[in-house]
Amino acid sequence: MRLKLPTLLFALVLLLSGAPVQAHLAFFLKPAEHPGTVGNEVVFTGTLINTSRTETLFLNNIQLNFINSADGQFTTDTNVFFANVPGILRPAETYRGVVFAIVLNPATPPGRCFGIVAIQGGANIFSTTTLGTQPWGFRFRCRR
Repeated sequence: MRLKLPTLLFALVLLLSGAPVQAHLAFFLKPAEHPGTVGNEVVFTGTLINTSRTETLFLNNIQLNFINSADGQFTTDTNVFFANVPGILRPAETYRGVVFAIVLNPATPPGRCFGIVAIQGGANIFSTTTLGTQPWGFRFRCRR
């Protein structure tokens, strides 16, 4: 398929128009799967990068979705996110450190659990756009 000259010119004008670039988040968990012991906390660390060179990025919420667990087996500690992750990433700023934690309740049977973590935010403190997601998981055993 060949693009016509007017289409190419229109695309070039849009590219060079100076329209504001929306801030974006690059989000990585390292490692995405952790070992844990029932009754203890499993802490997930990672890297959050504001890939925009001009826009400030507000990190307003974290959502943890469990894929294969029974209700009540785990307690998520979202306060870890708000206590450690800065609420604002300036243009091209990087955060490395604790992102979230999960407490394995004492009655939890040994096994594996997986889920998806989503960071929400955007251009202001009221934004709830999903900025980035990552799979996560842990293997856990009974305390001996």
